[in-house]
Amino acid sequence: MSRLLASTTAQSALPARARQVLLAYTLLLCVATLLPAARGMTGPIYLICAIALGGAFIFKSWRLLRSYSEARARRTFRSSIAYLGLLFLG
Repeated sequence: MSRLLASTTAQSALPARARQVLLAYTLLLCVATLLPAARGMTGPIYLICAIALGGAFIFKSWRLLRSYSEARARRTFRSSIAYLGLLFLG
């Protein structure tokens, strides 16, 4: 049993390349959420929300890239859900 648990724990660490891809997709997502404001489809409140929330989400993803932990990965995941939800409200 302990051998199975040890192999599961060893595999749970997210590889550095996967964390780099996660940050790249976060950057692309944040740029994409600025496009409606750039095209004049939304107002200034949306733009302010998109910039503030995007900055916070990029920061969380960057911290995950620099220092991985399971808890930080969960917080980054929850941040992604909150980011999209709050952005739709903005």
